[in-house]
Parts: sequence; structure tokens; C-alpha cells
Amino acid sequence: TFENMPLAQSSLGKGVPTVGYTTALFGNVIDATRAAITKSVKSGCDVGIFPGGVKEMILCVPGSDEIPIVRHAGFLRLAAALECPIRPSFIFGMNDSYESPFPKIDKAVYRATGAAFPWWYCSSKGEDQGQGPRMVVGKKLRHFEGETEEEFTDRYYAAVNKLFESHKLKIGKDRYKAKRLVFIDVHKK
Repeated sequence: TFENMPLAQSSLGKGVPTVGYTTALFGNVIDATRAAITKSVKSGCDVGIFPGGVKEMILCVPGSDEIPIVRHAGFLRLAAALECPIRPSFIFGMNDSYESPFPKIDKAVYRATGAAFPWWYCSSKGEDQGQGPRMVVGKKLRHFEGETEEEFTDRYYAAVNKLFESHKLKIGKDRYKAKRLVFIDVHKK
């Protein structure tokens, strides 16, 4: 799936041990910026978007049955503008694979500034019988002519939820049985 496809990731994500190690092994990582993604798509490459970000890390409670997913739409607007397909994806185990030694401070700093520090460390809570995080990728979605941004965003995140629900018992067995995705509006702090 990822042979000739760059993976777009935030600069901060590369500094977080679990996430950074995963993408370092991947090898073909670009910054998750409009310019870098546009350049890759225009050169004929599909681009993978590493799901999640700082806000998800701040909201995450390792071991919780609720997995926060922020409903970002910028990458969907870009996919629509470039007329390229997008594939929903989810990484099982990532929500439990890191934690902050200072969660209250992290949240306070993020609320006050919108920035966070990569103080997170690897947690054994993310281990699933020694297999570590596993990514699932869904079918390509395209923006339909006449479809609003909100409709496309709703359709994309419905596909992410369907992907999660259809794989959670296969991949996580009983560990994910009670877990659910909780979608967060991007504009709420």
C-alpha cells in the first residue's frame, strides 16, 4: 500500500517517540503542509495523511474506552481542490501507546497557547499481545461535484468510524470491544 506513497506528518509528531519511530521506519515522510502535499500530488504521488495530531494527544487518556478524533477538514478541502481521492485510515493502539507525565500541564499549556510540548513517553498500555500499533486503510473517497465541505467531511469521518468498527474485534479482540471513537469539533479547545 505504501510503496511509492509519501506519508504527511506534522513536524511535532516526528519528535514523539512512538509516532516518530513508526514514521522513521516508513522512510518516505513529508511535512503535513499544503505546499508539500500539493507538490507530491502534482508529481503523481498519492499522499498518506498520518491520522491524529497534537489535540488528539492532549485529549487522549490511555486505556480509556473513548478514543478522541478531531474532525479536521483542511486536508479534505485540499483533496477536493486537487481532485484527488482520499483514504480513511485508523491506527489501532496509538491512543494507548503514549502518555504524558504531566497531563494537566499539557492541557493547560495547549488551552492557553494552542501549542504542546512532546513530553509524551511510550506506554505499555498500547501493546496488543506484542504486536504494537496497526494501521487499517479504507477505500478511496472522492469529493463529489456539488457536495459541500461539511457533507464531504461527514462522509469521510463516517468512513473512519465504519473502518474502526469493522476492524476493532478482528485486530483488538476483546481489548477494543467497548471502545468507541469520539469525534471532536476542530474549533473547540
